[in-house]
Amino acid sequence: MELNLNTQQMKFKDEKSYVYLRFNCISTSHKLLELVDKLAERCRRSRSSVRQVYKDFSPAFNAVLTSLEVSGAYKESQWIRIVTDDEVYGGKTQRSAAHNRLVLTALLWLIDEGYLLKVDGRRVMKFDGSSQVNDLPFAYVISDKWRNEIADQPISFQHEIIRNPLASYVQLRDKIKTSQKAKERSISLPITQAYRGQHPDLIEGTERLLKTADDVWAKTQISLGDVTLPAMQTTMTRIFNNGSFEEGGRFYCQLQNLPKSQRKDLRFDNEPTLEIDYSGMHPHLLYHLQGDNFSGDPYEVVGFDRNTVKVAFNTLINRDSRKHKGAAAKSLARNLNMSLEKAKALENALYKLHPGITGNFNTGYGLRLQKLDSQIAYEVMMIFFMNIKRPVLMIHDSAIVSVRDVETLKLSMVDAYRSAICNELQRMGDFEVELVPMPIGLKVTSADFSDKLTNAIYRALEDIDVHPDEWLTAIN
Repeated sequence: MELNLNTQQMKFKDEKSYVYLRFNCISTSHKLLELVDKLAERCRRSRSSVRQVYKDFSPAFNAVLTSLEVSGAYKESQWIRIVTDDEVYGGKTQRSAAHNRLVLTALLWLIDEGYLLKVDGRRVMKFDGSSQVNDLPFAYVISDKWRNEIADQPISFQHEIIRNPLASYVQLRDKIKTSQKAKERSISLPITQAYRGQHPDLIEGTERLLKTADDVWAKTQISLGDVTLPAMQTTMTRIFNNGSFEEGGRFYCQLQNLPKSQRKDLRFDNEPTLEIDYSGMHPHLLYHLQGDNFSGDPYEVVGFDRNTVKVAFNTLINRDSRKHKGAAAKSLARNLNMSLEKAKALENALYKLHPGITGNFNTGYGLRLQKLDSQIAYEVMMIFFMNIKRPVLMIHDSAIVSVRDVETLKLSMVDAYRSAICNELQRMGDFEVELVPMPIGLKVTSADFSDKLTNAIYRALEDIDVHPDEWLTAIN
């Protein structure tokens, strides 16, 4: 069943932010368990009219209903992007163990019965400041029938929602084609004992870290303005790419989908937060790996705005000429929606601006840089979750913390950067690291605070101790 809604009223949900349904959560709520058992039995009976079905659909309905709760589906007119392609839920192209045939059956039954209504088709969304695009699946909302017959508000309490045991903390993804003409699809490879033997610290260390992170977040009240958010929106998965633990490795969670303009309104335990990110991280990483420095803004090109240059740089770093046919300028023109002539001018300008690192352009080296920035994020999270037991929301090369943790975050980000670069240089064979590289700059983003709180933040950033009582007064 489909519902035609006023797209002018609805489309704002997906322009800069979207909710993508992941089956990372299940609930232990007795009320929800009773409900999913009833839905599972109805689903089983409807399929038994064709043939005998003995499968238990309750775990699948639990994963679907709980994940919808965590995704905010009960908000009025909230769009949820849901993959319903059969190949994602089984066979060679299965996305993950949490994406299985029983879950797909539960989803399709809810759609067929009118509990989930389709409100938008497939879309391609471009990431701001990146050359990446994301193919978004159909969007659905929960219907009036759902609200009348299932529930009109979330069923589970926060402490009753836990991570789905089928949702792994570490995923190793690869791309395959099922036929010559078929489009490449991303799949998750099993994390075998052989992989664990080859990468014990990486895999098991990540699992320990993210389990501890879940425990810390479970004890943290997360809010956006006046709205309390489920803690499970922060549960993370570390994803490696191209079947290699040397490429990718970034950490992903649902809360990262918040637009930057909204992230400054996040509060942890009713305390305001701020965000710190590395300035021009990937260009500076490339220079530091060659024992060099770049002074100035690596994304500053006369005649082009900074964000356009950043997208162009990322395109050149992520593009692999062995896989992407045609000239690089054509990729720039397509990603930036500009003329080929202008794209060529921008490409030439970047080659002229960065002659020392252009050997990494068009080689697909971006995924190796992501491995390095993910190691930096790992080190920052180790300090917060494992050592001081405080929340930190990592968004690749930036981090969000309570204002009272700003000094710890700044020092952690500097130390993590230096540690990751030194380890990588030694791995590359440069054992004599004479000058330990430092991040070129850190940028702070926050809401508008009072003079008292702003002053406390500046003092903390300058490594001047701020007494806990002073933080409390300034925050209040």
